[in-house]
Amino acid sequence: MEFTVIVDIDGVITNIDFFKYIEPLKHLSPSNIMKLLKNKKEEIHVMSDMEPEKIINSKIKSRILYPGIALYSRKAKIRSNASIVINDLVEEDCNVVIMTKRPFGTEEGKMGDKIRGHVVKHLASNDIPYNKIRYVKSSKVEECIEEAADVIIEDSPKNIIALAEAGFKVICFRTCYNKHITEDIENVYVAENWDNVYSIIHTLRDDKFLVEEMLKDEEHIIDELEEEEAARRKMNIKNNVYKLKFVQRRGYFEKNKTKR
Repeated sequence: MEFTVIVDIDGVITNIDFFKYIEPLKHLSPSNIMKLLKNKKEEIHVMSDMEPEKIINSKIKSRILYPGIALYSRKAKIRSNASIVINDLVEEDCNVVIMTKRPFGTEEGKMGDKIRGHVVKHLASNDIPYNKIRYVKSSKVEECIEEAADVIIEDSPKNIIALAEAGFKVICFRTCYNKHITEDIENVYVAENWDNVYSIIHTLRDDKFLVEEMLKDEEHIIDELEEEEAARRKMNIKNNVYKLKFVQRRGYFEKNKTKR
């Protein structure tokens, strides 16, 4: 059974808790930088929010933003146990996809190439394995659909809400800037550390296994239903499984649970 785990880098694999001192910078985007620099003499041409890389002219990008992003991409501190847990997930045949909105990650040219090179080297030097890495500009919803994501580990409040509303299971990696995100939000699970992440992923993986087993048991019934009714029945089975409490599920899987 394939189980795809989407892992963010900034704030999830790397520790950027220092942003509690400059919290707005967690959401630093070219458009926000443009606002911060609007009183400067440099001429900045505002373009569509859908094309953030074009908002700031090349001088500002190369002289102000790029050096900081390059340094961070080489030296960012890795969170405790991130390497251990991700290695365990890969060894357990999870499909681990690194997905990041790292500034310049999607940009063509030398700056983009260098940032992507720094990211790959930094992950390798800190023993962070993965099956694929993707650089994105969006809230990640479309990319997660393409990857058939089973769970996403994310720290950005905006991305967490967008992904959860799209129906994905999202692990909110707790930081100083997402404390307002709670498990009261449908499809959201909160992890205080990477050990919590590991436990939640195993629970969700067990859920997926149970759903597939229940679908097999009802396959003869589902096959006789009209397409719309069959889809509805499958969805009901899936929803019922996810509504079960953690404690109610444990006995079923006790003998199959992988222990670390």
